[in-house]
Amino acid sequence: MKNKKVKEFLVREYSKKWLSENKELMEDYTEICENIILFHANWGINIGLILKKPEEVKGRELGVGIVEELFIKP
Repeated sequence: MKNKKVKEFLVREYSKKWLSENKELMEDYTEICENIILFHANWGINIGLILKKPEEVKGRELGVGIVEELFIKP
């Protein structure tokens, strides 16, 4: 139990430090999120796709292999 309390304390302290160092980033992010939500409220169009987790590509052909990089020009 004591170990868990120590971890929670360290996480809280690190979070405070990170937030204070990145205050402008968080303010910008907050403004972007507010504008997206307001746009959706005004127009009924959801443009929040940038906030969603992209779909993971599964299976074969996950990317470009060395053969494609060397010999196949787009």
